[in-house]
Amino acid sequence: MTRLSALRKTRKGVPLYFVVFSACRTALGDSNAELGFSGFALQAGARSAIGTLWYVDDVVTSVYFLQMYQFLEQGIPKEEAMQMTRKAFIRNLIKLSGDQLIRVGGLPLLKELTSSQQRRVSIASRIIFSGQGLNLWVPLGEAFPVEIVQKF
Repeated sequence: MTRLSALRKTRKGVPLYFVVFSACRTALGDSNAELGFSGFALQAGARSAIGTLWYVDDVVTSVYFLQMYQFLEQGIPKEEAMQMTRKAFIRNLIKLSGDQLIRVGGLPLLKELTSSQQRRVSIASRIIFSGQGLNLWVPLGEAFPVEIVQKF
């Protein structure tokens, strides 16, 4: 929290646009930190933050964000990029092919996956993107109540 507070002070007038915490349970808070690390980011001045409420697979999460960042680079708004990435998994546009994970458009995102990683990806991608997902929060005001913009 101290580092995020320092970051907020040094970035006065230059807000963080979008902070992503893609590790396990990064939006899970307690009485000292509502919304976990995502809440800290919002308190530090971020305009929006992504966090998870459950355990996530590192390979699937990496691929999710690599694909989402590709959409962001195309100028697609973050909420839409998240939704498009989720739909790409559901529609099998992001898929396992041998030891590679292939992104929308057919190019590899990750290569040389072990057999264990391949198995985890095939299981996790069916579960994660079948109705559960990531939460995107945006602050409503300086008083810091937040709203979930979209649950993916």
